Amino acid sequence: MMLSVGEGEKSALVVGGPHPNEPAGGATAVHLARQLAKDGELRKRLGYRWHFIGSIDPDGLALNDGWLRSPRTLENYLNSFFRPAFIDQPEYTFPLETGDYSFKNSTPENLAWQRALELTRPDYQVSLHGTDYGGVFYIVNRDIPALNDKLVAYPEQVGLTLNAHGEPLAEIATSPRN
Repeated sequence: MMLSVGEGEKSALVVGGPHPNEPAGGATAVHLARQLAKDGELRKRLGYRWHFIGSIDPDGLALNDGWLRSPRTLENYLNSFFRPAFIDQPEYTFPLETGDYSFKNSTPENLAWQRALELTRPDYQVSLHGTDYGGVFYIVNRDIPALNDKLVAYPEQVGLTLNAHGEPLAEIATSPRN
């Protein structure tokens, strides 16, 4: 489900919970939607039509209920943790054709995300993740040489570390979907 708020000239798409074990992203999306719904001055100042998806993977989120809706213990977390394999993650299954490589095996959740992009045509899109942290990494859709050094330096400027490995994108090409 997607909720839209505001009448601005620009369009923003906010996607919560791209990984279902990261509930903070969805909670942040819901909080921001509420703030914008009740604060007309904020909407006007920002100048966007806002579109929110609280959880792009609600089925995966439900599989984490065992630790999300229970006392916060390590045992509950470890026994009830769910995160799909890389090849089944909505954020990483957009169609891609480059050189001799072609990927067209989008998940149903990714197809919904693609539809949201078609409907909203966002000037700005953000995925709100949670608190898993192995360091900052970026996923970009093209090489922008002038940006490379800035992206590498920024995490240290704000007191974070850079994950030099990122996500293993090669798995998309080599892992079958079950």
